[in-house]
Amino acid sequence: MRKVKKIMLMRLFFSQLNVCGRKHLATYGRREIACANFSSPLRDKPRRNEESVKNNADAIIFHTTKCVAGNTFSYNRRAESEIQLAFLRQQVPAEMRNRMKKLSKLAESKDLVLYLSKNDFKTKYAGSYMGIIWAFIQPLVTIVLYWFVFQVGLRSGDIGDTPFILWLMAGLIPWFFFQEALVNATNCFAEYSYLVKKVVFNINILPVVKVVSSLFVHIFFMGLLIVAYILMGYFPGIIVIQLVYYSFCMIVLVLSISYFTSAISVFFKDTTQIINVFMQVGTWLTPILWNFYAPEFQKALGKLGIIFKLNPMFYIVDGCRGTMIEKRLFFEKPMLTLYFWLFVLVMSLISKFVYTRLKPHFADSL
Repeated sequence: MRKVKKIMLMRLFFSQLNVCGRKHLATYGRREIACANFSSPLRDKPRRNEESVKNNADAIIFHTTKCVAGNTFSYNRRAESEIQLAFLRQQVPAEMRNRMKKLSKLAESKDLVLYLSKNDFKTKYAGSYMGIIWAFIQPLVTIVLYWFVFQVGLRSGDIGDTPFILWLMAGLIPWFFFQEALVNATNCFAEYSYLVKKVVFNINILPVVKVVSSLFVHIFFMGLLIVAYILMGYFPGIIVIQLVYYSFCMIVLVLSISYFTSAISVFFKDTTQIINVFMQVGTWLTPILWNFYAPEFQKALGKLGIIFKLNPMFYIVDGCRGTMIEKRLFFEKPMLTLYFWLFVLVMSLISKFVYTRLKPHFADSL
């Protein structure tokens, strides 16, 4: 009965509009209204004059209400809300609308990024007998090798009350991800040159693909780190969730650098080799294999110790160890946190400038 009553009211509504000399087209299911004599912002292009849009919307609502002659149909309120929504959309600055469109395009590309990342991870070891197992064996062998050299060969003792192997893993595992992700992302455009030359393909996602591909192994080793601390009785508790924050920091850091290095590598082929050299030096300049807070190092370094803190990976390595060993919250060192995010911001702006300038010439150079 209610449905029949609504249909009857709609017929009355349109008959009254025809009497008034106005032609309207309404679709009840889609809840749309169009007027021949009044230009609706829902169907026409947005007007530049905001005042005319307001007057136009008020005219539609006033006319439909007047023609119904006292029986105000609930459909008018729906039309009014839609008109107001359309008007509010016009108030959004053009620059903000463009940014929202870019974000929506990136969100639409998430399926493509995930597919390419999985494919990249599989094809990297496709020609070997053991396949993707090598992605996990190489870091494990490196950890065991460093442990044997420092713990057994050089007789390095435990770090405080923490076994050396746990202390070592908390610093090496973040570095593994940073090193692999940055090197692979730097070479992404040369590796996917056949995609870069396609006009319709969004090449902006290629560095992201390489970072996500490296993230698969990193997640495994982060889980291994937590299991090792649990088995040896050093599990820090719920604060372990901070590892997600530091992993996010590494992802943002790698992306802020890789868009710069990948753009340069298209024109300067030695960029990847230079990055590899920096990674080897960084392994020793970052306090991964040595304790920055040891009294002998503090005495030897003196005021020069602040130079090591300028390395953004110092914040992440120190934070992961502080989480797992000292149960320290990330905001307990606010200056390091502030410096890290300022570094990421500045590096992102530099990368955006360089990448935007060089991107139009990628296809010609590959």
